[in-house]
Amino acid sequence: MNKDILYKYFSHQTTPQESAYVRSWVDESSENLKEFMAERALFDAITLLDNSTIHTKQNPAKRILLSASKVAAIAIITLAISFVVRHIWFPTEIPMQEISVPIGQQLNITLTDGTNIWLNSNTKLKYPALFNGKERNVEIDGEGYFRVAKNADMPFKVKTTEGEIEVLGTTFNIESYSSEKNFNAALLEGSIKITRDNKKYCLTPGQAAKIGQNGELLITHIDDYDAFRWTEGIISLKNDSFDMIMKKFEKYYGIDISIERPDLKEIAYSGKFYLSDGIEYALKVLQHDINFKFNRDQENHIIHIK
Repeated sequence: MNKDILYKYFSHQTTPQESAYVRSWVDESSENLKEFMAERALFDAITLLDNSTIHTKQNPAKRILLSASKVAAIAIITLAISFVVRHIWFPTEIPMQEISVPIGQQLNITLTDGTNIWLNSNTKLKYPALFNGKERNVEIDGEGYFRVAKNADMPFKVKTTEGEIEVLGTTFNIESYSSEKNFNAALLEGSIKITRDNKKYCLTPGQAAKIGQNGELLITHIDDYDAFRWTEGIISLKNDSFDMIMKKFEKYYGIDISIERPDLKEIAYSGKFYLSDGIEYALKVLQHDINFKFNRDQENHIIHIK
């Protein structure tokens, strides 16, 4: 196989005829599949270091540290995939790859079908190196903002621990952390079908779905589109309780926060913060409207709210 065509395929720049040719070639033999996977592993490693494909939002010092962690992660991913390529007789099903986003970071990736995904802090995404068969299946644990490439013949499915979303081509946000057992889906364009507990729910643009207190899925209207601006490095708050705000800060900044004044927890606040400004700046802004003090325990990586 011409490697130029393979790399065009990985970067979703092939013509429909070239894409069909690549898929046909992969299906011809297990040796072709092994070669495909090896080249894909190398492509992913290069892509992870390419700022045109994956973008991070943090200060220069953090960017250097993250670059080092990327190199280590790439080495691990590449070695793991290479081991599978060399030592396992592949079935017709393409094995899944996994990417993890560190706490306090966001990453942007584009899959081989052209689907673009922003991944939020502390999120894991599993996806195949090559979409084949009748469906495009990925798994997410965390939060992602999806722009799904249209393909009427191959639906795109996102699996979470709390439900599954099926689309043909659309833009939506999904938040479903297994550690929190939450599920929040919001549709911005197109249509999605959610399956949960053997029940199906269809959303239209402007609608959102979340798990209610009784465990049932509730369909509501989106009342704050700024909530999805986390892809721009913006933390948006709209009448959020102080307790919820601190939980968001923990998620975005990767630090523990101890609220030692129960009377603060239900105080509501609305506003926006840039992630790059840092948590101490955000807390000082909050102090203009809410009476509290804080100190940071650098050794134990915790902030005490008093």
